[in-house]
Amino acid sequence: MSVFKATIRRSKAEPTLVYMYRGDKHEHEINLIRHIGGNIFSPDPIIRDDITGLPLEVDLEMMIKEFEFHADLHDGKGEKLYKHYIVSLAPGETLEDHEWLEHIQQDLMPSLDYDESTKYVICRHSDRDNEHCHIFACLVKGDGSLVKTNNDVFKGLESMRRLEKKYGLRELESPENNWGHHYSKAKMKGANSDRELAIKRDDAAIIRARFKAIESQNGGKLPGTMTKMVFALARRGVDVKCRQDDNGNIIGISYSADGGSFISGSKVKATRLSFKNLQLKERVSYVPELDNTALLGEWKDAKEFTIQLQITASQFKRIKAKRPPNRAYKIKNRDWNRYYVDLSFCRSNYERDLALLFAEIVKLFDVLFGSLSDADFNFMMRLEHQRQWEAYKAELAEIYEPAQEKVYDAEECFGLTIELDEDTEWRYESQDTTFDSKFTACF
Repeated sequence: MSVFKATIRRSKAEPTLVYMYRGDKHEHEINLIRHIGGNIFSPDPIIRDDITGLPLEVDLEMMIKEFEFHADLHDGKGEKLYKHYIVSLAPGETLEDHEWLEHIQQDLMPSLDYDESTKYVICRHSDRDNEHCHIFACLVKGDGSLVKTNNDVFKGLESMRRLEKKYGLRELESPENNWGHHYSKAKMKGANSDRELAIKRDDAAIIRARFKAIESQNGGKLPGTMTKMVFALARRGVDVKCRQDDNGNIIGISYSADGGSFISGSKVKATRLSFKNLQLKERVSYVPELDNTALLGEWKDAKEFTIQLQITASQFKRIKAKRPPNRAYKIKNRDWNRYYVDLSFCRSNYERDLALLFAEIVKLFDVLFGSLSDADFNFMMRLEHQRQWEAYKAELAEIYEPAQEKVYDAEECFGLTIELDEDTEWRYESQDTTFDSKFTACF
């Protein structure tokens, strides 16, 4: 396991180099520090006894001047031209000096935009339980320009993952890929340096924890469509609100836990939960015609849900034979035939929380039909495209109309399950049956 930390820019070289090499500390502590090397001409500043190897003194004068002379090459007005990095291993893990030097010179520093014209030095500390290296670098390149330090933390963490793989260290997941969060000094100070308290006070941490629970329950990934994600969050007390541009296109997403204030996805977890990264990185499918109803909260005012399932030809025949209270139809095409059945649910008390009702319906269908695939789980409003779909069906479909309309008592969950099970006997066949479902909200 390895950890990478980047500090803020520094305006002077001496204080950090003195800290790194312990130039003002007892020789016993200095003995646990080793100069590894770097991209500088200055020699090891720790002068040791030829016989015992114990440190006699630390002379940093040449190294400090080398860094200061190099900083003078900068052709801009900036004064903070130095950077301090720390790379740590887990307790019990260790690397040889040449392994540290090889990885830092050939992988870490190039990934951070440092080239052969830059100056940096590395020293290794073994004075704590976890072995670690300090790297002090001048941001000035040979042409007078500066190293770009934006995203250096994420670049450094990716380098650490490569270090772990190369030397067989315990591997960690980088923060942009998990649900962790870095708390600022201000937040930690407000929580009396108690990280757990800082997390409890952080609404974004609550939202991340619920996303993590959804991911765990869904086999290590988020739901495959925006609609499924919205309802999975609703079941855990997280509301979704989207921001639209002047043309009505969704361009941002925010989350609220337990009725709290809404927090933008970029602040909850920018690398995973922004509207863009949900699609690009998390592979959550977004089709405006199918998902906007859920994302924009229009489903909350719906009085009826119609669940449209794609079924097999044999199930269509069973429906026609058994004549259950379900509307079924076949769509004909030159190259294929598709079969569907509609099952509608209405709520009797409009004031009832529709999110909870829908959650129970989804649970019920999981029991009856098994888990529906992400690609086939959609939620639609009766908008213009729906009217076109109805016209298409009327023209090309062979439709079986139900012999009767049946009302189920949603309050009696056990009885409802039995009744639905009896009325949908047509669904029973081989285990490899797949269902294509579409949800329509009627207003």
